[in-house]
Amino acid sequence: MLKRISGWVLSLICISTLVFAGCSSGSSDSNLGLLIMAQGSSSSGATAAPEKFKENQIVKNKVVDISGENKLVEYFEFTSETAGNYSLYKDGAKITSYNSADIPATFTYDYVSGKFTVGNSSSYAFKTVKAGKKVSVIASELMTTTDTAPKFTSEWSVLSGVKYVFNEESKTVNVNNNLTLKYTNDSGWITVGSNVPFFWDTVKKNFYYLAYETERSVVEAVGRGSADADIVFTSPVFIYSALNK
Repeated sequence: MLKRISGWVLSLICISTLVFAGCSSGSSDSNLGLLIMAQGSSSSGATAAPEKFKENQIVKNKVVDISGENKLVEYFEFTSETAGNYSLYKDGAKITSYNSADIPATFTYDYVSGKFTVGNSSSYAFKTVKAGKKVSVIASELMTTTDTAPKFTSEWSVLSGVKYVFNEESKTVNVNNNLTLKYTNDSGWITVGSNVPFFWDTVKKNFYYLAYETERSVVEAVGRGSADADIVFTSPVFIYSALNK
């Protein structure tokens, strides 16, 4: 289902036969509130405020396909603030493999960076500001650079080996030193071509790849008598990013 993600990227970097290989209301809310006040109506950019979850809380990520249908749900049952049990359900039934990948039973979480790690892959959950409002984001990767003082125009790499160099003057990005594409920048929300999303943290100088705004809601867990609430994301990507194929 999510083969469309890599397809979107390839549609931008496959031109003229060129194919390149390849959350709770804790401190993050208060920090983000201060950020919104400091930014005001500024268009300079925004920063990522990692989500912080609680022990015994359940985070669900409802993965919605391109038609808008939801058939897969990830469950993150926190047994502490930094780890818990992971499971994947399809059409309401638990599954043990998907897209040729086995489903791990556990995950870890770093609330300082917002990094979820399931198996050997990681992704990031954070809140930020968009058009003056708080939004939740799931990003598939945090890009890397060899620059000791990272900046927007540094050379940035993703795990597949593809490299991006953004040019602020021409509003173009060079891909693998071989292809030039247009991009837009809306206060740190970067879109390459027509639909590949990045997020540039102008404060921390972090660059996120495949960064999607998600719908986020809080609901009572079915069958639970306590007041603890579930966090529900609705997004086009898996937090277990190895499944995004």
